[in-house]
Amino acid sequence: MGKIKALTYKEKVLIYLRDFTPLGELKVYPPEISQKGIADGVGMGRTHVSRVMRDLLESKDVKEGMEHIKGRSRKLKVYSLTGKGLEEGARIMEEIGDIEVRVRKDGDEFWCSIEDIMERVDGKVRLLDVLEAMEHSSTPLNLADLGPRRIYSELSGAPKVKELYGRSEVLTRLDGWLNGDVPVAILEGRKGLGASSTARRFLDSVDDRHLLWTNVRKEDPQKKMLEFFSQIGVKGENMNEIMDTRSLVVIDDYYDVDDELVDFFVELIDNMDCKSPCKFLVTTREGLPVYERFYHREHLKQGKVTEINVSPLTEEEAELILGNKIEPGALRRIMLMTKGSPRILKHLRDGKVKKIEEESALVREQISLLIFLKDQTI
Repeated sequence: MGKIKALTYKEKVLIYLRDFTPLGELKVYPPEISQKGIADGVGMGRTHVSRVMRDLLESKDVKEGMEHIKGRSRKLKVYSLTGKGLEEGARIMEEIGDIEVRVRKDGDEFWCSIEDIMERVDGKVRLLDVLEAMEHSSTPLNLADLGPRRIYSELSGAPKVKELYGRSEVLTRLDGWLNGDVPVAILEGRKGLGASSTARRFLDSVDDRHLLWTNVRKEDPQKKMLEFFSQIGVKGENMNEIMDTRSLVVIDDYYDVDDELVDFFVELIDNMDCKSPCKFLVTTREGLPVYERFYHREHLKQGKVTEINVSPLTEEEAELILGNKIEPGALRRIMLMTKGSPRILKHLRDGKVKKIEEESALVREQISLLIFLKDQTI
């Protein structure tokens, strides 16, 4: 396949907005040029689009307005290219148009320029979809597979998250990981600190990838993964094809696993490339036994794995959960006894004595003391 550098989100936005310029003065504007429309059209998370548009506004490549959007009752921000942005978009198009890539059609393989590819698909496929397919595949480009992005999600086993406290830094790190080159992130923390809840909340910001959630303790992750990848076009256990998919797989509660599963993940990580678009997020507990680990220090050095720690809550975050300003001495004792666990703190707030007893090492007398301390407010 021919070489093409991965376009930045700014460059992709400039290409995308070329299809909507000039719009002139309209009473109602298309939703495709709102922030959500641009995020969906370009294939970036909505957490990124405002930052990218701000940078393009500063460089005077786009202009912004508040307009009525079709299907929406209130005005939203819309964007269009300036003269400078049009010139920059044309420059990018000129750079990539003559690049030749290996393509496949009707069983034949041949070299074809990007410009010729766009003529062959005759407006049925967007240029950005062609570029994305090229960017995330090491095999010849199959013209028959090109088409609108179809996102498949299987999150039926994921936990429901109503509250999440004190995890903004972790979510930011996960966001950076997803948009980087490291294929595997290990999200680790003590039991009850909310690694699973944090991972689930993180998925709410991911809307440009196929998503799978599988829990090691409740199901066979190997079987579920194979079923998932078959749904997005990978038949069998072809590791190269699996790693070429733009997917995010969450392996939840990886702890106390058998040798067969460890071997499966060892083989998986051995086949990973740091440029693979497929990503794996594994939640586990601190102190994972050596014999259950599927990654080693060498994998961290190679950039195949990164570790992200979920820490205990701070005193300020604990007070947010408890809903009271607690006397400092009492709060310190609460933190020592609960070890900053959001789960135990929520049970304490809700008066769920039995739950605290079941999910911690605390006995009834200690729980009674916790309830007393919680009421020592300022």
